[in-house]
Amino acid sequence: MATKDSCSTTPCRKAGTLAGLACVVAALALPAATRDTDFQRQQLLQDAHQDPAATSPRAARLRYVPTNTLAFRDYALSVMLTQANHLNRQWQLGIAPQIATEHITRLDATPMVAGIAGGITVSNRFRFAFTEGKFVLYQDGLLCWQDTERDISQLKALSKQRSLLSLRQATEIAKQALRGLGLTPAQFRLMETPVTQQYSYTSVDEKAHPVPVFLVQWKPTPKAQFNTIRIEVSGLTKTVVAYENYLAPPLPLPTNYFQMLGISPDRGKWGAQFGYDPHHTAAFEHFARAYAVAQMNHLVQAWQLDYPRLLTTNDIAWFYAKPGTNAPFVCAGFTNRFYLQMMEGFVDLFEDRAHNQSLFSEDPSKLHSRAVMSRKLDEKTAIQLARDTLHRLGLDEKQLRLREPPTVTQVDFPGDKEDETVLLPLYTVAWHFPPGLERKFGEMKALGVQVSAVTKRAVMFANNCPWTPKLPLPTNYLEIIGVTNAPSEAGSKPASK
Repeated sequence: MATKDSCSTTPCRKAGTLAGLACVVAALALPAATRDTDFQRQQLLQDAHQDPAATSPRAARLRYVPTNTLAFRDYALSVMLTQANHLNRQWQLGIAPQIATEHITRLDATPMVAGIAGGITVSNRFRFAFTEGKFVLYQDGLLCWQDTERDISQLKALSKQRSLLSLRQATEIAKQALRGLGLTPAQFRLMETPVTQQYSYTSVDEKAHPVPVFLVQWKPTPKAQFNTIRIEVSGLTKTVVAYENYLAPPLPLPTNYFQMLGISPDRGKWGAQFGYDPHHTAAFEHFARAYAVAQMNHLVQAWQLDYPRLLTTNDIAWFYAKPGTNAPFVCAGFTNRFYLQMMEGFVDLFEDRAHNQSLFSEDPSKLHSRAVMSRKLDEKTAIQLARDTLHRLGLDEKQLRLREPPTVTQVDFPGDKEDETVLLPLYTVAWHFPPGLERKFGEMKALGVQVSAVTKRAVMFANNCPWTPKLPLPTNYLEIIGVTNAPSEAGSKPASK
């Protein structure tokens, strides 16, 4: 991974350049005082930051609990300190004999329905982060790549330092670090052997200079861009300097979690005042997640996408659902790769970020790959692939009242030079609404399918047709959303408008 010369500042700014990097291990030591004091702890809890979204109209959609209490922050701080000290011991980070309150320079703690969100910063340098009750991130703000690549002077100094580790040795350190957390690639259905690379810095003369920082990734497949565990290892300190794992299991909630927040475990008794839908019951949340997973697996199998296994609720990276008496509104991200949306009782939007335009945004080197960019489709083939995508869902053009023939457009993308565009190996096949309905629907297309010339598969599917058959709901759906006075057979058939 390369970066060009640039200058920027970060919240955790490095002091000076890396001229004295050889002494960085000695610089890890923190102040000798390690005893917690009630005053320091209480001051930290009072000054804690929380996500502003938790008290915004978006709180319910983002699954925040707006009652951020002192008791919750005290609990969150204890959990975070425990996790930080565990990593410090297991990974031999050398931060301090025992990380204590006086070492913490920032505390972020926001309650979510599923657990803690936020993190702690130690000595204005080491960051430990949580979301929805999961420990997902550790960064050494002096040596991790995210901070290093933003400091051009540090990059130049680093590129002159010789790594004390080989690729194999860096990989072994990362493996030991993962085992130290009690985690294995198998429990996340990832490949046992990780992929390791050494970062490099690209100077203004377009020359690549290796930097003594290694990225070790566990992937579900060799070419996967998402759904990975990432560990960075410094070739100078021989320690872990970054860890990222959004697949991590959540920590179990204490039995008094909601009591600490001053609310009932039953969201129906308090949710409405904070914007939560009273019909958004725990049973609905459980149903909606399983419903989304089932539909996503159906698409993967029907379209024969290159994903090696069935998805589960553990693969949901983010999720939003809203109950409706006719049909639920659901949108979700899976393994940071797939996006699924169902607004009217059927799949109206799907994206595969591993093969659509996102691939080229996140990995610009693909724009210069002949193996990728040389792939082409003629108009007839693109239309046939789009029709096949539709038919594999049990839908057909007449049923959806699509106007023939569809249009085909090759997707363009900004090039390296100003005002330059390049054509991607992606083709959008679009159908319009039937004559007479343009005024009602405007410029909106009735249905669109984007296909890849590389995979010969759909990478985007957008359906705006109101005549699409709705997916069946369970017979007790209305009971699931708390509509108990409805006839028992109300949910036995697919809902219709």
